[in-house]
Amino acid sequence: MADPKAVADAQGEWIELVNLEDVPVNLRDWILADLDRDRHPIATELWIPPGGYLVLARNSDPGANGGVQAQYQYTGLDLANGEDELLLISPDGVEVDRVLWGRERGLPTTPGASLERVDWYSGDAWQTATGPWPGSAGDWGSPGQPYVPAPPTPTATPIPPAPSDEPPPTSIPTPAPVSTSTLTPVSPTPVPTPTPTVPVAPPPRLRISEFLADPKAVADAQGEWIELVNLEDVPVNLQDWILADLDRDWHPIATELWIPPGGYLVLARNSDPGANGGVQAQYQYTGLDLANGEDELLLISPDGVEVDRVLWGRERPVQVVQGASLERTDWDSQTAWAVAEVPWPGSLGDRGSPGQPFRASLPTATPPPPTPSATPTPCLGGYAPTHRHAHPFWAASWLAATGIPQRDHGRSSCRLRPGWGVAGALQRRRAAGQPEWLDPGRPGERPPCHRPRPLAAAGCDRGVGAPGRPGPERWRTGGLRLRWFLPG
Repeated sequence: MADPKAVADAQGEWIELVNLEDVPVNLRDWILADLDRDRHPIATELWIPPGGYLVLARNSDPGANGGVQAQYQYTGLDLANGEDELLLISPDGVEVDRVLWGRERGLPTTPGASLERVDWYSGDAWQTATGPWPGSAGDWGSPGQPYVPAPPTPTATPIPPAPSDEPPPTSIPTPAPVSTSTLTPVSPTPVPTPTPTVPVAPPPRLRISEFLADPKAVADAQGEWIELVNLEDVPVNLQDWILADLDRDWHPIATELWIPPGGYLVLARNSDPGANGGVQAQYQYTGLDLANGEDELLLISPDGVEVDRVLWGRERPVQVVQGASLERTDWDSQTAWAVAEVPWPGSLGDRGSPGQPFRASLPTATPPPPTPSATPTPCLGGYAPTHRHAHPFWAASWLAATGIPQRDHGRSSCRLRPGWGVAGALQRRRAAGQPEWLDPGRPGERPPCHRPRPLAAAGCDRGVGAPGRPGPERWRTGGLRLRWFLPG
């Protein structure tokens, strides 16, 4: 019904579809359109039974639309009274049917009457409705019912009796026949077959994994791109998936476009690497641009389910940076994004990783502070500065050889282990529980040195010989030449 008479066009226009299959058909993601800009995708579950009819109206309220019982209300599409067209497009983008009307097309509309199809296999076989439907406010048609042609009105031709001179015959009563009752079988009332409820499977787990909204190497119209990732373990065909924003940007993918399991796929405004900044893209989209300020990007499955989204700009937690893409760091969070840090191979300067997984940059390793150890550092040669008055040459020699710092006013940090054999004053310090620092005396004095105790060997101002045996004496004023080993 393109030109209702009982109500305004915006209230009374409607469309009827028929299912010629022997199974139910879900109209979700089917599209009503014209050859201009009118387009309405059906974004909800809408089943039409086998052999059944279904009415879609601009206004589904029978009290306002002229008395039409409609199962669905559409928007974004109007049927012109003059010249126009109506296309029915399947979810995979195939045009299934069309009708074109207008005076020069041989199919004019009539105010207050619908056009009814009289042949399913002809696009020109239409008939103007001849009577109102039950509940109509005055317009003609049969919404929700099959077309029934109006029966022709028969014209009776009377036959006059032939004249005769003979008297009429005497009527002889004919006995009434005895009726023999014949049982007429009663056809059972058909029970309608219930429409099966088909469970709706969840859409595949696809995610927006990376996007470049503000390229620096080339203009935005050339260098913007989007990367998707397939988190499923089976390939996914992106045909009829939709990229959109929350405004009017809208791009349905109208071709076969497979993304492998666990794979990444790049879609760009310009798929030429020589013009887009060096991006290798598998698909070029239109009708969608990514604003540098505040914008959003939605990924919508063919059945109209929003699978993923990202919002950025102003007070939102995600902000774009010129010349760098944003990379997803957590598939289950819509705000977990990181700014790309390095350019991809072939890039003209912009940073990102199109077609590749996100790899976080490794932080600069900070060496941990040295852990204090209760085990004393063995003194492995050199001249130990054993006193704060020791000769600076010997102190420097010791530090250069071992790297062990001094403490206790110049005494060496080389501490004897309990149980090691010591001599002289060191024994008394150990017995008193004091630290056993080596302190042979002041410069110029002979250090207290005795033969080592059992289980240890220490050369005190003597040459170091075999373990347990001191060698020849070697005097070093103010320092000791040491060589130790563990007991046993």
